[in-house]
Amino acid sequence: MEPEMKYPRWQRPLEAAILEFDPPLLRAKLANAENIISERFQELAAHMETARRHELLALVEGLTIVRILEKDRMLVL
Repeated sequence: MEPEMKYPRWQRPLEAAILEFDPPLLRAKLANAENIISERFQELAAHMETARRHELLALVEGLTIVRILEKDRMLVL
């Protein structure tokens, strides 16, 4: 049984990018994950008083993962 994702709306696309190794598909999935994470940042920023601190921290970690994958995997390709 897979562990439940706390924020599946943006964690699922991030997971898809993490698990992808085909260069063209990886590039597309990284861009998709980055866009969805960025959109969520904007939504939370618009309602900062109600934004959940834990999700903001998780979003930062998600973008960090995208950047690491871009550097590590795209340089090799």
